[in-house]
Amino acid sequence: MTGMTAMSDDAQVRDLMARIAELAPAREHRLSRDMVDGRRQLTVPAALSVIRHLEGCPVIDSTEAATAAPSDMTGVPPRLADFAGLIPAGFYATPSRTGNNDLDFWRVNVPANGKWAGYSFASRVLGGGTWDQIRTEKLPNMQQRLALLAIREAGIEAAAQAFIDETHCCRDCGKMLTDETSRAAGRGKVCRSRKG
Repeated sequence: MTGMTAMSDDAQVRDLMARIAELAPAREHRLSRDMVDGRRQLTVPAALSVIRHLEGCPVIDSTEAATAAPSDMTGVPPRLADFAGLIPAGFYATPSRTGNNDLDFWRVNVPANGKWAGYSFASRVLGGGTWDQIRTEKLPNMQQRLALLAIREAGIEAAAQAFIDETHCCRDCGKMLTDETSRAAGRGKVCRSRKG
């Protein structure tokens, strides 16, 4: 029963976060950006509190709102399914959305088989690993979508190159590039041979 409660809480949070993303661009508020764009994982009570706050804020004039954001942006990142086949497996670096660092580092996995074949799943790359064992952190659905969106916005090749430039590691496997040929290619010998 606990698993079912957790699943229903997760679904409720997703719905509430979608409502926040819908309300926030149209309201005059002073909430931090990460509270309304899905980067901060909110609990159900916190999300409900944010919604109540936003609903009490003045509505931005529709012409002003139209100039503030592109008309095709709803504030909600695309679904994971929308990234299927778009972002290859590998490592990426994108400008930090939080401002805590210059760059955010990501690992993207793309299963070859099974129900999720072809989907891109993102995890955050953490410091403190070894050259052959990169530490990563699993991300909730919304955070994965934001990570994949950041990679797409930065440009897939540019984000991969930023990872190579900052870490001197292979864009495919994340291992240290140990010779000039590998550094120039952005891939180690083994990964280059796999790419043909």
